[in-house]
Amino acid sequence: MGKKILWINPVATNLFDETFKKEFEKVKQPDTMVDVVSLPPASGPTHLEYNCYEVMIMPEILRMIKKAEEEEYDAAIIGCFYDPALRAAREITEKMVVTAPAESIYMQHKELTSHPAHPKRCSTSSGRSWM
Repeated sequence: MGKKILWINPVATNLFDETFKKEFEKVKQPDTMVDVVSLPPASGPTHLEYNCYEVMIMPEILRMIKKAEEEEYDAAIIGCFYDPALRAAREITEKMVVTAPAESIYMQHKELTSHPAHPKRCSTSSGRSWM
């Protein structure tokens, strides 16, 4: 049986939901289901450029995370590089994986830079190395 993943766009607009869904369909495994949701319109800000906006959306994000776990999603991704509510979301889940882009990039970087063959270098798709 495939995986069930929820991408949460943590802003109060669904303007980008269909675009994200189409892009995920291109790269996901055939037996993986990816759902894309955003906060209900008028329930919060349309961007998270201020710390107070992150605080405003946390209760709704946590409700969405808890509901996703109840609906037996395998993972939820909070789709914002600020990783809003990530730690709190992990505190309220028991089985579901919860992540966000900034943390994922950090973990990937950590893995790449700790590889014994390339302890301080990574290679780009063009073959050029960078540190």
